[in-house]
Amino acid sequence: AVFCLRPERIAIAPEGDAGAVVTGEISEAAFVGEAMRYVVHAASGETFTVKRLNLDAADRLKVGARVALRWSPDAAFTQRRQP
Repeated sequence: AVFCLRPERIAIAPEGDAGAVVTGEISEAAFVGEAMRYVVHAASGETFTVKRLNLDAADRLKVGARVALRWSPDAAFTQRRQP
């Protein structure tokens, strides 16, 4: 099975955020209209794509920043791998 999350269901904050499920480093940051898309490589080896609304330019995170990711347990689902 594969663990799945929609990118907009993942909260991203500077490392040290209380309640973090995963920590990692931003490897890509792209402006995509109303949102920023971040690619985060987790310390455990997984890669996460996170979509965050552009509410304030001062809140944008930069490539290389250490971040914390969290999500609600009901946001995650599993999918069976195809043979």
